[in-house]
Amino acid sequence: MIKYLFLIGFLAALLLTSCETEGTSPCTEEREASTIISTFPDSVKAGSNYPVNVQYVTESSCGEFERFEVTQNNKSFEVKMVTKYTGCSCKLELVEHQIDYNIDIGFPGTYEFRFWLAGGDYDVRTVTVFE
Repeated sequence: MIKYLFLIGFLAALLLTSCETEGTSPCTEEREASTIISTFPDSVKAGSNYPVNVQYVTESSCGEFERFEVTQNNKSFEVKMVTKYTGCSCKLELVEHQIDYNIDIGFPGTYEFRFWLAGGDYDVRTVTVFE
């Protein structure tokens, strides 16, 4: 009887420790993606939301937009796009996507947006915010 209890306990412990916790799957990965901005406004009204179309490419059928990481330093914004790849059986192919990045600044002035490209380069755009 003790052998069976030990065996059941061992199997239960094995099952519990072999379960994946969220974010630890070997088939899930986050990567930064280069952004392509085709049109960017010269000026926008303070407090209004202006969507900027951002194009990007994923490297497989499992890639998708995850989030924008934005770092602000005074009137300069560094924008990096993060993509997420989920799945172990992905078709290797370049897939074009697009999504909107919203410019919403409440105070007048001239602002700089630095959109991350590959290799540490940035696509730098300037916008004037008026009242």
